[in-house]
Amino acid sequence: MMINKCEKEDNGSANNHSQNEENLTLETIAIINCVLNAPLMLISILGNAFEFLSNLVENGCLITTITITIVH
Repeated sequence: MMINKCEKEDNGSANNHSQNEENLTLETIAIINCVLNAPLMLISILGNAFEFLSNLVENGCLITTITITIVH
């Protein structure tokens, strides 16, 4: 059986189209992930800044105490 040049190009085009759809889907997922993570990052940054400022006001210095408890 012989495949002419047009059939071969059409088959390659179909494969490229499938790969483009997959890349588009992965790109879309990455964009959605970034959009959803941005507000969470801002909340985290603001929360840490609030905690830092609270410690600064309470203690009057930038040093905070870390307590480590070891249980045997």
